[in-house]
Amino acid sequence: DSNPSQILGSLNANGYVILQNSAGFYVGGQAAIRAHGLVMTTASAPALNLGSGGPWAFSAPPPTAKIINYGTINIDGGGSAFVIADDIENHGTISAPGGNVGLYAGEEVLVSMAPDGRGLSAKVTLPQGSVDNEGRLAADGGSIALQAQMVNQDGVIQADSAKDVNGTIELLASKSVSLGASSDISANGDSMATSPSAGGSVTIKAGESFADTAGSAISVAGGARGGDGGRVEICAPEMGAINSVVSGQAADGFSGGNLTIDPVNVWLASANTDPGAQSGYTVLNVNNYSGMAIINVQADDNIALNTIWSLPDEFALTKPASLTLSAGKNIIFESGSGIRAGKNWNVSLNAGTSFVAGQPKPASGSYGIYLDGNAYLQAQDGKISLTAANEVQVGWSGTAATTGSANSGTGYINTLNGGEIDVTATYGDVNTGSGSSGFQYLATAPYFEPSPTVGGISTVAGGNVNITAGGNVVSFPADLKFVDSSGNTTVSPADPGTGAFGSEAGNVTINAGGSVYGNFVLVNGVGTINAVGDIGSPDSPA
Repeated sequence: DSNPSQILGSLNANGYVILQNSAGFYVGGQAAIRAHGLVMTTASAPALNLGSGGPWAFSAPPPTAKIINYGTINIDGGGSAFVIADDIENHGTISAPGGNVGLYAGEEVLVSMAPDGRGLSAKVTLPQGSVDNEGRLAADGGSIALQAQMVNQDGVIQADSAKDVNGTIELLASKSVSLGASSDISANGDSMATSPSAGGSVTIKAGESFADTAGSAISVAGGARGGDGGRVEICAPEMGAINSVVSGQAADGFSGGNLTIDPVNVWLASANTDPGAQSGYTVLNVNNYSGMAIINVQADDNIALNTIWSLPDEFALTKPASLTLSAGKNIIFESGSGIRAGKNWNVSLNAGTSFVAGQPKPASGSYGIYLDGNAYLQAQDGKISLTAANEVQVGWSGTAATTGSANSGTGYINTLNGGEIDVTATYGDVNTGSGSSGFQYLATAPYFEPSPTVGGISTVAGGNVNITAGGNVVSFPADLKFVDSSGNTTVSPADPGTGAFGSEAGNVTINAGGSVYGNFVLVNGVGTINAVGDIGSPDSPA
């Protein structure tokens, strides 16, 4: 029979049900299927001897045969519901509490008994065709997987934690994944638990492209009685923007969620679109990420920041939180942009991760970290770490891939309440520019006072500053602030003895493979300078 099978009524079974028709299936809106397990497929189906454990190969689904579900499929606790075809549409409900739901479009799907004894597991080889979900998929305390060449999600996918088991959700495509405006994906902690319950995981990976629409949401929040937030990963070479709201909220005493985003180029902005974004960059609206305590943005090439990104205290009240930006080439803070990290946040910037050791030294303007103009990076009491394969430039007035002019901005890097700062430029220079000094001079005791908002690299209230450069370490503040006994402030040109590297009640250590030029201020700490070349404060930068 070349016609698809139609299921329009009820089907009940106590065991596993295998339904195979190479012409396809249509499950009507009034249909109801209940079983301990279900495999519905258009592929060639082997005889399943569940006692052997598998694997069983479902192969070569006809490209013209579809499986379309508008009905309700309920699987007993711990069972599995797998739909295997070249083209799959779900407009109804498929539920497998504590078990597994899988919509698989592939040339071959290997099915076996799950190692943990909970239902079946599947592995797709050579994904093909498409999977579309506009209905509801549910597997609290279990797993949900959509795999194909193209995965289109515009319905509800829910795999919340249950009975101390975290849910997992995977959307995997060899070509594209898209999320529509009605997409709602959740792997939250158990809302009914009487003890803490952590959020689960959501993984979205596409071999070519990812696209989503404003209105879509992803949530991995902790449970109602506490529990850490879960994990979200979004990875694809091509992403125009990420518009989804991602939430990993956790109660006091627990950590927020973990977010990893991995495109080619990233443009960090305060809206879903930014007219200043360069072509080929994925726009990330930093305001879309709520309750995430571990944020990793990984770009194959470049990361650019074009907004003020504030990391709130409440995401890290009891446990440290972290923001990590890693770029294969450059990290650039546009002038006027900045990162302001609240209490207990650590911030790490890693640039030039694609640079291979042993290659010739990179040219200036490449494989580096650049704070343009008055851009800044500030943390309350956490650690700031900058590592670049080539150089670190603060107050930069050029652009990446150009040499630029002499640093003339008033950008700065500092911590306010004792956090440490580590800066490493493996091959090139560390330059804090010629902006304002990070300290001002007073007419009365204590005579020196750190400024939290002007140039240089400094810790305002304790904490160490460690600078390591394969080349030179350069600091030439353009002006100084003098405050007299009446509180009047005078700005004067800088002279020898002023500083852009500073620490109050902390130590300053500078190691240079070249020379150290410029000045720094140290209050109640120990200063150490090691240089292969010269150490001094010439009248002008060398």
